[in-house]
Amino acid sequence: TTAHDYVLNSGSTLINKVNTNHKNTKASNCEKAQITKWIDTGAN
Repeated sequence: TTAHDYVLNSGSTLINKVNTNHKNTKASNCEKAQITKWIDTGAN
């Protein structure tokens, strides 16, 4: 896999863990936003 794919897959895994651990709380939404930003930064 490429580094790009690795970053996207890792980010998806983290988001799934956040969803599982926190459901739809404000904390999880904040974490998901941070993870998404990290994915976008890493992917580009």
